[in-house]
Amino acid sequence: MINGQVGFRDLFSVGQNDITEFLVGNSNEHTRILDVTSHSDPFIISSIHTNGQTKFVVPTDSLREFVAFDGSAYFYPGYVGPV
Repeated sequence: MINGQVGFRDLFSVGQNDITEFLVGNSNEHTRILDVTSHSDPFIISSIHTNGQTKFVVPTDSLREFVAFDGSAYFYPGYVGPV
């Protein structure tokens, strides 16, 4: 994790009836994991922090997207130009 947050997903974790353990390195005790698979219904995933890593386990029978963040910094959208 760099600069207080990181978004991620893992195509190789997807399979019928699969359950996957994810480890987020360079994290701290304030790190939270947000499941953003459904952009209109994000939710916090239960996780455990030890030795600079945050660990969580979730079913991965379909592709899931996550954001890890520790509250120290947030990315903000910026104006690029007209669409």
